[in-house]
Amino acid sequence: MAASAAAKHVLVVGGGACGAFHASRIHSPATGTLVSVVCRSNYAAAAERGFTIHHAPHAPRAFTPHRVFPSTAAAAASRLPFAHILVFTKATTDTVELLTPLLRRTTQTQETAPPPPPATTVSIWQNGLGVEDGVTRAFPEVPCASVVMYVGMSIDDSDPTLVRAVPLQRAVMGPAVPAPSPSSSPSSAADSDASAAAAAAAAAAAIPAPIRDLHGLLTSPPTSLNVTLVPDIRPTRWHKSLWNATFGLVGLAAGLIREIVAAAERVLGRALPLAELGDEDELVRLTRGIGAYKASVLLDWERGRELEAEVLFGEVLRRGTAAGVDMPRMEALYAVVRLMIDQRAKALAAAAAGASTTTTTTTTTAAAADAVAADAGKVE
Repeated sequence: MAASAAAKHVLVVGGGACGAFHASRIHSPATGTLVSVVCRSNYAAAAERGFTIHHAPHAPRAFTPHRVFPSTAAAAASRLPFAHILVFTKATTDTVELLTPLLRRTTQTQETAPPPPPATTVSIWQNGLGVEDGVTRAFPEVPCASVVMYVGMSIDDSDPTLVRAVPLQRAVMGPAVPAPSPSSSPSSAADSDASAAAAAAAAAAAIPAPIRDLHGLLTSPPTSLNVTLVPDIRPTRWHKSLWNATFGLVGLAAGLIREIVAAAERVLGRALPLAELGDEDELVRLTRGIGAYKASVLLDWERGRELEAEVLFGEVLRRGTAAGVDMPRMEALYAVVRLMIDQRAKALAAAAAGASTTTTTTTTTAAAADAVAADAGKVE
């Protein structure tokens, strides 16, 4: 199907491994779904040749986005009516600043451009706690979904458009701001079960239609992604923190997992449904099932990128301790991460200062030599 006004346009913000992989799955010109991608460091390469997706055990396949943009401002300038905007950037990026040109919230753009279509949704596909908060505050009228991914993928070191993904790929999606839970006082076990079922049905029905539409797009053929839709994403976000803060960085102790579980249950005000989401043993099995891979936080560190330390570790610690949970292991882990970041920053600053001094000394020496030579050539 050729691009037309009837096509459903989707924008993926972030052309890294996760963004490119999911964009490739959603893009379906034959059924009228056209996916464009905003890239940053790999923009030139992606615009020239698209992406290659190697999703084991399948053979590599080529993916050419409908459009490739160097920025969200450029995507906004295209005036394409994006029905869904999926954000895959690192949480170290200012998501509100990224989305502002697209959602036309500034005075300047409001004066020169019409508002986005009412069905536009934003979904945040980032690790950590609180990653959606700025977006929901800045754009309260835009349906916002929060997505937790359990994946293993990376961009190849030698090619910024080659994505390598392990077989495990699943995600959980829910409204970034869950509907309030109804309060009730059941008089019997039967009443309690009926009340819980009614509450679950009401919560599912409260999920905004545009978010349900996005979920349908992701899970229906030909996309067919493994994405579960839930009315309350917060337990899953806390559950993913068990993985991020342990297997994702140091593979530490069960004690750290217990601290995070305690913090999650205190903050949420209810038990974390580990039987449903996966307990410690299930996390270990899940991680082993991925096979040989490096966690994204380790790849970021090895490649000299800014770590998502605050949403992965700092926010878990702050929210847990604010709720009255003692978290000595999490505190120690966060302190080590911050120390590593600070030490690397100091080393880079020292190296930069040394390079600057060397350059200055070399320049000064060369200038002095030129002056001596000039003096030597003078005839008084």
